[in-house]
Amino acid sequence: MVVGAHPIAGTEHAGAAAAFATLFEKRLCVLTPTARTDPAALAQMSAGLETTFSPEERINLLGDVWAIVRVGRLSIGNYLAMLEKMQAERSRAVVDVMIEHIPQIHDRLVAPADRAAFENWVRNFLRPVASDLGDTSVAGESDDRRGLRSDVFGTLAAFGRDPQLLAKSRALADSYMTDSSSVDAALAGNALAVSALNGGAALYDKYVEHLKTAKTPEEYYNYFGALGQFPEASLAKRTFDFVLSPAVRNQDLFYLSGLLGNYATQSVAWELFKTDFKAITDKGGPGLGAGIVQVAGFFCDETLRDDSQNFFAAKNVPGSKRVLENARDAVNACIELRSLQQAKLAEYLKTSPAKNAAGASGAAR
Repeated sequence: MVVGAHPIAGTEHAGAAAAFATLFEKRLCVLTPTARTDPAALAQMSAGLETTFSPEERINLLGDVWAIVRVGRLSIGNYLAMLEKMQAERSRAVVDVMIEHIPQIHDRLVAPADRAAFENWVRNFLRPVASDLGDTSVAGESDDRRGLRSDVFGTLAAFGRDPQLLAKSRALADSYMTDSSSVDAALAGNALAVSALNGGAALYDKYVEHLKTAKTPEEYYNYFGALGQFPEASLAKRTFDFVLSPAVRNQDLFYLSGLLGNYATQSVAWELFKTDFKAITDKGGPGLGAGIVQVAGFFCDETLRDDSQNFFAAKNVPGSKRVLENARDAVNACIELRSLQQAKLAEYLKTSPAKNAAGASGAAR
């Protein structure tokens, strides 16, 4: 089993006669897996990364492998298999790189029919890490480990839809709404956002009620930020209307971007954005500038790409030409990545060890 590599070493002399036995010792070597790389070889190499590579080298390797995935030279399934072999990793810097593409895969790359299967993969990938970290801090624990716990649990809840964490988040949200001092404000913000994913109109009403009576700016924005996480179209409309009302300050207009970035409400939010464009620009004033055109880069869809490009081109926002071009490039890159990897992702999710482990666990229960 072989993973291709390219050593970065040499002398001023060329040819086989210039070679010597120690030429490659302690030299940088760039690993170059491709679409033809044996997945088992890549996985075997990945399993030893924590002990054979420095954290910086592990981060660089993960970035290089993802870059190869982006251009279609390596299956995203091989990338996920590599992550599975790195479950023993506990450096926050490395784990953050390991999980940084999970939101993009969940929201943009996976087919809707396969999203539940990907959430299952996330649960089986991160549950062992979460179990090892525990759900509460211990005496003498480092800030790095506390931060790692927050990162892992947040990803597991939002993109793995872990039932236990969803229930715990809802309990924290309820406690916060009863007594805002009973829950750490940063933790409360995450709990409110996660609870909104399955919250419905009744919970939305509670958030708005508490937002209007918030005693501190932090409490206010915890509730405000969570409004964009509700997936219902009717609630997206209510959030638009609320943000554009006199009750909300001009500088908080950017909270509309949460609805435009949420895959569940994106199409509805874009229609609302177009309908309310004059109200948005009137409220934002000159300070919005060409930045408002950045909205066109939120999408990963040909129809929304073309519609947003045509819409903003017709508005002729001063200084927006380059911004609009960059937005189009960003959307095209996302569409290309999805076209290259979506089918491969679906195939991997059918056969991944995580899926088989979940099936065995379900049978045992």
